[in-house]
Amino acid sequence: MLMYLCYMDESGDPGPRSDTPAYTVSAILVEDRAWSGVFEDLVRFRRYLNREFGLRMRDEVKATQLVNGSGPWAENPIAPDTRMRIFRAFMRLQPKTGATRAFAVVVSKARLETVDEIRETAWRYAFNRLEVFTRKNSTTVMILHDVGDGPAKRRLARRMRRFEYVGQHFGYGSEPRPFAALIEDPVERQSHESYFIQLADLNSYAAYRHDFPSRLYGPDLWEQIGDGILRDADRLKRGVGIVQGP
Repeated sequence: MLMYLCYMDESGDPGPRSDTPAYTVSAILVEDRAWSGVFEDLVRFRRYLNREFGLRMRDEVKATQLVNGSGPWAENPIAPDTRMRIFRAFMRLQPKTGATRAFAVVVSKARLETVDEIRETAWRYAFNRLEVFTRKNSTTVMILHDVGDGPAKRRLARRMRRFEYVGQHFGYGSEPRPFAALIEDPVERQSHESYFIQLADLNSYAAYRHDFPSRLYGPDLWEQIGDGILRDADRLKRGVGIVQGP
């Protein structure tokens, strides 16, 4: 049976009174049999960035640092519009691999009151979309996410594996839909050790800017993923691969 590896990361502060209006979780699905090829695509692109802009292969790429010119980008200053083009190139790389699918969840914090409520809402929505993906494609998935709040994500995944109920799109009530295709507990990975987690971080920021655009970064950034977007994730609403909640 085909299995997917799902790399996940978040963007924004889940604090209800922080400056960011939303908390975002993104997911990148990679076929197990295509993992090596996608990894080599990422390595080749990182070599290009090393050659052209001095970004070392071991340097961690984080969305906020790329946008602000901080972190490794401060050592070799690059114009903001050039950094924006680099960001867009990371997005365009994904459909070129032909083996990744991406979606995101953007949770507005206005209707939620606590950090735990905001974080759990976003991750539950994300896990739910993964359950739908695995069920419709007769596959299984293993989740790998950036380090942080691991016990809470593990508890949520275990609960959803056995007892999850979801509301019906049409009509009233809910139906049992356990996340039975989830392989093992979600695995924590240090983001600086994983190009895939770093890419998920970029996707989270791109999804956030799709719904909350800035001057240089707007909806078109996320749309650069093109055919790599899992548009079924929100097919009944906008069809852009970004689930809004709550």
